[in-house]
Amino acid sequence: MNDAHIEFEKVSKRFGKTTALRDVSLKIPRGCFATLLGPSGCGKTTLLGILAGFHVQDAGEVRVNGTSVSNLPPEKRGTPLVFQDYALFPHMTVSENVGYGLRVSKTPKAKAAGEVERALDMFGLGGMGKRYPKELSGGQQQRVAFARALITKKDILLLDEPLSNLDAKLRGEVRARLRDIQRQSGITVVYVTHDQDEALAMSDYVAVMRAGTVEQYGPPREIYHRPKTRFVADFMGSANILPLIPGDANGRGLRFAGIHSDETPAEDDCDSCAVLRPEHVRVGAPSRGELTGTVEDSVFRGKIVEYRVRVRNKLLTAEVFDASRIYAPGERVGIAFDHDKAHVIGKERVKDVERLGTEHASAVGEWKLVAIEGGASAN
Repeated sequence: MNDAHIEFEKVSKRFGKTTALRDVSLKIPRGCFATLLGPSGCGKTTLLGILAGFHVQDAGEVRVNGTSVSNLPPEKRGTPLVFQDYALFPHMTVSENVGYGLRVSKTPKAKAAGEVERALDMFGLGGMGKRYPKELSGGQQQRVAFARALITKKDILLLDEPLSNLDAKLRGEVRARLRDIQRQSGITVVYVTHDQDEALAMSDYVAVMRAGTVEQYGPPREIYHRPKTRFVADFMGSANILPLIPGDANGRGLRFAGIHSDETPAEDDCDSCAVLRPEHVRVGAPSRGELTGTVEDSVFRGKIVEYRVRVRNKLLTAEVFDASRIYAPGERVGIAFDHDKAHVIGKERVKDVERLGTEHASAVGEWKLVAIEGGASAN
């Protein structure tokens, strides 16, 4: 990330008594697709607004290309922003909407007309230039907004939940087109969303935000598979978050609380917990020497079957790709884990996960997480 195109350094913002942002620092590389992700009220839209120049931070600095833009008005920053509601001019045609920025910059008419046609073709809007926004579908209106933002050829584009008004299928189509154009053009995109799937599918980097701070920032795979906090683990898709307890009377090893024992301490009372994604929990016919549980719910989702299985005091979520046998609520099933995919958060540092022996019944199905110095994952 040495070639930082956009930098936030210890940015803070308050609205009255409410702290919207607290010491946020981020470096966004040139030419990448960076997403600000988090629940409502986490500060992601405020941070985007500060970058665009619509809000002024109370502390900290914002830099573009290494130069502070903190005191520049929005029109001087070169950071066009596409809103959720498209904000098209209803009295202008599609071509007039798209070419508005060129007209303001006094681009010659002939050159502007050519640029508008190219922009319309790029977003699959060829032949629609004479229509008005009310004559377009929601997806087409959104693409007009993208074309209008990109036609001025700025090297940064800001997007504030631009796809949230579209249905699922259309959202996927527009998302794919936008990502392709971003890669082809090499612009830097900063994208705000609360949709985890959208962030994982589109981003080169994701900043997961909570209560005005950045909980974790990095590539999507790293954030999904190696979350640094319980909030990130739980927010980034489904997760089985299992408190860990000592493995034996001498405190050696660790076990999953509520699964390998009836003891279920509150998560906040545990020094560490294991994160297991649903795809790393296997469900099948029960066999000797295996953990067993009771199916509480099963949902067929085409490629996968999603299960909720009660094992002692814990409810596990599993996603199984083999739909040839679907277990119904109330059935007993065997449970196994892809233990090498376990990720541990907390004070304990682990390197490996080993299965305990089966010398006596109480040990059957238990897992031993071996503590070592350094590292934070069972991979």
